[in-house]
Amino acid sequence: SGQYTITLNDTLPITLPYTLYPEASASYVIKVNDDCNTPPIYFYFNVLVIPSPPNNLQADIIAGCAPLTVHFVESSPNENQTYWWNFGDPNSANVSDSKTPVHTYNNPGNYTVSLTTTNIYGCHTQQIIPNLIHVYAIPEAKFVTDPLTITMLNTNVHFVNLSTGAASYYWNFGDGDSSSFESPYHQYPNVPAQYQVYLVAISSHGCVDTVWQPIEVMGEYTFYAPTAFSPDNDGKNEVWRVYATNIDFSTFHLVVIDRWGEVIFETNDIEKVWNGKAKDGDKLVPVGTYTWIVKFKDTHYVTRTKTGPVTVIH
Repeated sequence: SGQYTITLNDTLPITLPYTLYPEASASYVIKVNDDCNTPPIYFYFNVLVIPSPPNNLQADIIAGCAPLTVHFVESSPNENQTYWWNFGDPNSANVSDSKTPVHTYNNPGNYTVSLTTTNIYGCHTQQIIPNLIHVYAIPEAKFVTDPLTITMLNTNVHFVNLSTGAASYYWNFGDGDSSSFESPYHQYPNVPAQYQVYLVAISSHGCVDTVWQPIEVMGEYTFYAPTAFSPDNDGKNEVWRVYATNIDFSTFHLVVIDRWGEVIFETNDIEKVWNGKAKDGDKLVPVGTYTWIVKFKDTHYVTRTKTGPVTVIH
């Protein structure tokens, strides 16, 4: 029924039960005395403190444009630790047990990364870094032209910028000229030609998107038909034909009819000439005026019909 005095390492009075939180391995002694002059009792024990495994999470890049590929590494010496990474994005490949994993973030956002290391004794160290990775959205480059169809009659083109998510722009008009305006105007030479135009849309974080579009300056068609010819074997003005530029020659069709509406000459070849003979026969048609009718499509795919007189003289 006596009173007991308990000390740890002869210096620290304690009461049992007592919880010890050692920071390093050490030897300890517990001494128990009573108040009856009984010889003290000593309890000797050793505590082995296993250090927590190191955990040094590093990334080669922490901010960039989607898709962003990051090379992670746990940079401590390899002492048979195991690793468990969580990259913070909701997909099936957002974890890894590699010491040096590689992960690609496909969607814009801020991502928290965690790493848990475990040593051979089962001790864990976890490091969580909130919003470590910043992935920026890619802008969308898009434009249309006004007018939609560009002809030699008006080669001043307004490039209407329909891009989203961009803060600045670079235009290349395909003829050696460029611009940094948002929706610029550009004057092309008044000749039929094709140009490859591209627009680079740049976000505030430097992310880019590029769109290409061919631009064609289309020529206006011309058409000419002589009003007379003289197939009289004098070597002058012996045949008759029509002339055209900037048309779809595969759609060309010509007929010549007499006053009664009978076809006396017909061709789908604009290069073919009429020698004044009916239906490619041997006899010249009588002197007089005949009617020609031409149909074709121009380079804008518009069907054109032309008609007029041609006088045969011999």
